[in-house]
Amino acid sequence: MTNETVPTKFCTDASFNHLIEVKNNGVALITIHNDGTITAAEHLKPTETAAEVLRIMRETWMADAQSIKIRDQQERIKRLEEDLMDAKNKHAALVADVVLYEDRGERIKRLESVENSHAAVLNAIDNWIRQYKAKEAKP
Repeated sequence: MTNETVPTKFCTDASFNHLIEVKNNGVALITIHNDGTITAAEHLKPTETAAEVLRIMRETWMADAQSIKIRDQQERIKRLEEDLMDAKNKHAALVADVVLYEDRGERIKRLESVENSHAAVLNAIDNWIRQYKAKEAKP
């Protein structure tokens, strides 16, 4: 018997006995059979088996170039979503400013209208006073 070590790997087997088998140094940690039953390693506790299987899968998939590209794209999507949210917030602030300025513009127009009305009334009173004084000045 040789002391040859099989690298830790996650593999799918085309055998008729099982669909997926996860091995660590050639020893099966977990096997998913064709009928749906799952066989776990007897030398490990269930939590240890699950942790080891996840570690192996993570290492296998993390090293995969396509997975790296996918993670990069996921990070890019996350950054773009954050940028979009920032842009939406800035847009909302600008819209609020526009509404505020439009409201101020309407107030200014109303005040100008009231001012014009007051000016017209004051002019009318001033004219009336002039006419009254002019009548009094005539003998």
